[in-house]
Amino acid sequence: MKLFYATLAGGALLLATTSAMLPPPGPPAPLQPVQSIALGTHAALAGTIQLTDRNTVLLLTDTETPNIHLQCLDPKGKTVWEANVERYQRDRYADNFKAIGELFLPPKSKESQAQLEQLHLAKLVAMQVLSEGNTIYTVERLEERALKKLPKGSPLKAGQVHVHRIDGQGKVSKVIFDGRPQLESRKSEQYCLGRYVDGGGYVEIMRVTNKREETEEYFLDHYDQASGKVRREPFTLPVHPKQPGGMNFFKEWFQDWAYLGHRPNQTYFVRRVLTTAPEQKPGQQPLVYQVLTTDDKGATTGNFSTILGLDKGTAPRSSGDISNLGELDHIPFYYTHSAGRSSITYDGWDNNTGHTGSFWLDYATGDVIIYGEYDEEELPTASRLYDLKGYFQRRYAADGSPKEQVQLKYGEAMRAKKKNNLFAGGFNMYYRRQTRFHLDPLSKQAQYSFWLNSVYGSDEMIDMFITPDMKYKRYDYANKINGPEHLYTVVMFPQHFWLYKNSFDAHDYRVYERAGADEPPVYAALEKLRRSSGSQMPFHEFHLMPTGDGNGLVVERKTPVGGSLQVYTF
Repeated sequence: MKLFYATLAGGALLLATTSAMLPPPGPPAPLQPVQSIALGTHAALAGTIQLTDRNTVLLLTDTETPNIHLQCLDPKGKTVWEANVERYQRDRYADNFKAIGELFLPPKSKESQAQLEQLHLAKLVAMQVLSEGNTIYTVERLEERALKKLPKGSPLKAGQVHVHRIDGQGKVSKVIFDGRPQLESRKSEQYCLGRYVDGGGYVEIMRVTNKREETEEYFLDHYDQASGKVRREPFTLPVHPKQPGGMNFFKEWFQDWAYLGHRPNQTYFVRRVLTTAPEQKPGQQPLVYQVLTTDDKGATTGNFSTILGLDKGTAPRSSGDISNLGELDHIPFYYTHSAGRSSITYDGWDNNTGHTGSFWLDYATGDVIIYGEYDEEELPTASRLYDLKGYFQRRYAADGSPKEQVQLKYGEAMRAKKKNNLFAGGFNMYYRRQTRFHLDPLSKQAQYSFWLNSVYGSDEMIDMFITPDMKYKRYDYANKINGPEHLYTVVMFPQHFWLYKNSFDAHDYRVYERAGADEPPVYAALEKLRRSSGSQMPFHEFHLMPTGDGNGLVVERKTPVGGSLQVYTF
């Protein structure tokens, strides 16, 4: 419930390399303390973003007031400017905590539950934070259900968009927009697919549909800071294949365009389709992964399609739940299953194609990584449960040129003494099996993790590591992962945005128990700090920002609200 503030390449076999076989981590890298930032009783670190000049901006909220305090740190950890903006909405029961919370469940005490509630109140839900170069934009759209708390005569209106612009010196300006352009037909509906800033302004990617007339249109809504007006420009995306009707299993598959992300004058759209020609039938040819790019006016600048080129006799399969990382987002495609007097509504993205491999945008290079898991069938299948045989990862340039690739088979050593469900994929596993992909900004190695939700009785987790040139490195195995004997270190990696999306999971982070001896030493240093605070600090986390040449900045948060933040360099 929103609340309003009262004030306003070839199948390599995975070897039995586990963390138990690795030598203990070397001496921790020296973390140099720079400053301690005291927080008010109700203040919290709600997020961090990193700018082009390698400065880091802390987004500090207050659970009792609408104030958001921005504090900018230079690469040496010194404060260079501070600014304040206000927000109007908050979410008392934000539900996007599950991804991290599933791995380090806080003790079930009244104190920890109260802390969790305060953490939710402190979140920036309803406000988007984006940046272009060294300029930050905060964007908040006022929702009608929140306005019910307003006093009579308030100038605020439902649909208004409040945009703050904070320049590279911390100077704040604000523009209030009346809202999105009105639709010509009451039978039409509009949805926001993605958002970004470019050319000095905020932009929303909109889809307008009319189900009765079976039309679908796309627009770019430019929020012009100078005029205070919204300029709507149409653009074209290729239509998605027609969904099969009747009792065909594939009628529920998600084949619409999703938004992957934005680089300067380059917007990425992605999708997975069952057919690419009218005469084709779903399930009779491989699933096709497509990437399309446009410029800031919506003109197509590139596109490519791939069936991934996995080993003969293998095909990508649903991993259960793959997090939608970065800006990756979609407009839900709902359908309902009825059984007797009861019915359940699903999003086709969640129950099928949305978790059959996923996309990751490398903002530094413009490359697209497609990763996921496979089994030993060559075509899409109606099966809802199957045994996953291995992992794949492919890197493509924006024009579709293939770069590095790897396909790894889960070996018998990995499977030995592991619960079978740990390797079970399929649409039935969406609520049970979770996965996580992470590309480390320091070592450039990839990490792919999978585990089962604790409510289903599993207590195992596997972390696989892939080198920057996509060679298998090692895997770590842990059991009883939610037991008191385990203590995890959580490291957040700020990007140039801090978003709350339809599909959540925007934030890039890593969770680990033991840092590897072959990893950058800073991870062992953070692990040491985490262990020094013990299990009584379940919300302890670090925000790590590389600043170049192996150096970086770390901000440590021990409690969800109040206390202080410790700033280090390494």
